Amino acid sequence: MKRCSKFVALLILFAIPFCLPGRAQGQPGAALTPRQLAGVDQFMVLKLQEATTALDQGNYAKAEAIVDAVTLLYPEKLLREQTKALKAQCIQKRIEKTLLEGTVLVEKPIYTSGEQAVITFRLRNIGKNPIQIPTHHTVEERFLLPDEVVENNRMHIQYAEITRTVRTVSSERQTQFLTFDEPIELAAGEEWERSFEFDTTQRSAAEGIISTVEVVGTFLPLYVQRTTQVQRFARFRFEPAVVIVLPVGWEDHVDKSDPLGSLLKGIETKAPAAIFYAAALLPPEQRETALKSLIVGLADTEPRSAQGNVMMSALSQISGLYLRQDRERWLAWWKNRVQEPNRKESN
Repeated sequence: MKRCSKFVALLILFAIPFCLPGRAQGQPGAALTPRQLAGVDQFMVLKLQEATTALDQGNYAKAEAIVDAVTLLYPEKLLREQTKALKAQCIQKRIEKTLLEGTVLVEKPIYTSGEQAVITFRLRNIGKNPIQIPTHHTVEERFLLPDEVVENNRMHIQYAEITRTVRTVSSERQTQFLTFDEPIELAAGEEWERSFEFDTTQRSAAEGIISTVEVVGTFLPLYVQRTTQVQRFARFRFEPAVVIVLPVGWEDHVDKSDPLGSLLKGIETKAPAAIFYAAALLPPEQRETALKSLIVGLADTEPRSAQGNVMMSALSQISGLYLRQDRERWLAWWKNRVQEPNRKESN
């Protein structure tokens, strides 16, 4: 009831821009001037921004109510993809807060090529009542087919891999599907796990190659039974894990307990392997210092030098950007990045 009253209040609020004089019934926007239409568009954009803020603050119920109201009152295509994406995020948060928590786990984040790695997918019932994830669910397709359709509860496991050398970056995605022979039954607070071996032998098999693999599990859709009620969620996503695979011998160049120290020493002594491998191991809190040091080092190198190339590769790893082996573009990027906060303050 509380959620219903909030939704009605939002509907009244959202209806204000649509109550302008002369708006033709059944023809949204037909009697509005271009300026008025632009005002409606901007109003809806602001409301979606409000929904995004609410979602970031953990108020998924408010965010979902706003998104539902925008979807109902604003049928134009302009914001359709944005509202769909926000709705999916709201559903995900609602599941995570009230029903299920999904996590992908790895024994350690860094492996040497050839090491055996194990990846575990874990589900935990964070609700107050027992739940069951059935192997499949029978869906009655009233409008499409005369018969019933069986929809499986299956998990999509996706491996998004980025492979780097000093000069190149390539990406590849692989997907496998996991179906279940029997239902997953979880009491309140209970966990379910399924583990898989992860093959590192074909990754980073040669010197000078780094493979970074993000592993994600997703149910599309997810059926959950609580008591006698079956709920269908269009999407449930596990919190992903990242696996970094380095070639044999990388530990000869990097102190894994101090990757920033190894990178700074590599810049000073012009040790390309130390720079290249250390960049892949940096924790988030050390990346800003590393970026600044690499830019200073890059500015002191000659164009198209081997040392400059490895520094640009390290910059790409840390920043997530790919500006090719273009020294001037990297220096310009850093200059703009440093100046941006000053521009905002002056405005």
